[in-house]
This record gives sequence, C-alpha cells and structure tokens, in this order.
Amino acid sequence: MSKLRQHEVVALLAQRVGDLQRSGGTVVIAFGGEGNCHKTTITLLLCEYLARSGINATFLEIDSFARDRGERFREGISGYDPHSFDSASFHRALMLLADGKPVAVPYYDHQTGRSCLNATCEEHPHEVQPGRVVVAVGLFFTIQPDALRPELRIFFRSRGRGKLISRLRRDIRNRGYPPTTALINYVRMRRDYRRWMQPAITDCDWVIDVDGSTYKLRFRRGAMA
Repeated sequence: MSKLRQHEVVALLAQRVGDLQRSGGTVVIAFGGEGNCHKTTITLLLCEYLARSGINATFLEIDSFARDRGERFREGISGYDPHSFDSASFHRALMLLADGKPVAVPYYDHQTGRSCLNATCEEHPHEVQPGRVVVAVGLFFTIQPDALRPELRIFFRSRGRGKLISRLRRDIRNRGYPPTTALINYVRMRRDYRRWMQPAITDCDWVIDVDGSTYKLRFRRGAMA
C-alpha cells in the first residue's frame, strides 16, 4: 500500500472497527509498538471519528500504569521493558472496561516521571468510562492472551532517518530528561525493543510504519477479510 496521511489511516481503522462492532458486544483493539509513533493522537482521532458514526469508544493507556521514572532508570530498564509497568493492574482495568464497567486509574505525569495514585484527586483525570469500542494503547506483552484477546492488534513501527533525533528531542523538551539521560534511555530502549517488542510483530493484524507525518500499512493474517 502507498504512503498515507494521518486522516486516511484513521478512516481505515474506523472502517475496520465498524465492521468488527457489527457482530455485537464490546470490541477491544490494541495499539502497540514503538513510542513517538502518534499512537495516542491516532487513538483520540479514531474515538472522535467513531463518535460521529454513533459508536461510543474509549481508551486505556499502559502509560497510566508506569512505575516512577527514577526507579526504572536506577534498575537500568526502559519503557520497552514489561517490568516498567504494573501490567496486572492495567489488564484488570482493561477487562473491566470490556465488561462495560468504569475504572479508576493512576495518572502518570510524563514531565515529572511520577504517578498520582489518589483516585479522589481533582487535579488529574482518573476515571475511564466504558464504551462499545475499547482501545488498549500500550505494549503487546501486557495483553495476556489467556485472559483477553483483542479483535484487532496493530503494531506501530518507527521509520526514517530522523528517528533518533526525534526521540531525543521529545524526551528532552517534553519529558524533562537531561541530554545524557535521554541518550542512555534511547540505547536501553533499542535493547529492550529487540528483546520484548519486536517478536510481537508476527502476531499482529496490521503493522503501521511511521515516517514523520506519513504512514504505510502492512496487513497480516487476513485482517481485511
């Protein structure tokens, strides 16, 4: 497939999700893969698109369940390592949403690298409401196949020569990393990507290669049937 723009990707996703939703019940889809690939932005646009079609959609991000950054850094692990998250709590919350129940979740501040666990705190959003479509945004090793199987699994993969610079810029400007820390974290991410994330590609329905503002879709396992 030729390169697409963001709105075209969202339209294709909405079409596929709409097809899945017609079978009845709650549809759970999973967005995983590399960071800095616009997963959250596409999730928000997809939810808006579906809402215009009369389909209520919600999403749950694995980042909400991240351990404090300082703790992870001391252990020498990056956000691509499953030990960076409270995966069990993320999965329990996902199961409740799939069952049509609201959930209270932590709030993780990417700027400070710390979580707010106080569900009654009014400074941050903590409650996630259920929807007819639930998007699990995160890493595929957190989706336990014996407990819940998303109807559609999509892997986002970063491409292009500016990959390193883009990641470092985001971590320094938006997340408050000192430059040396950002570079160390990037090296750890590449190591953890190869170990924990890359093997998940073969079990996905779609792979979306992201190069700046363009996208290329690769379909697997008859996902468009």
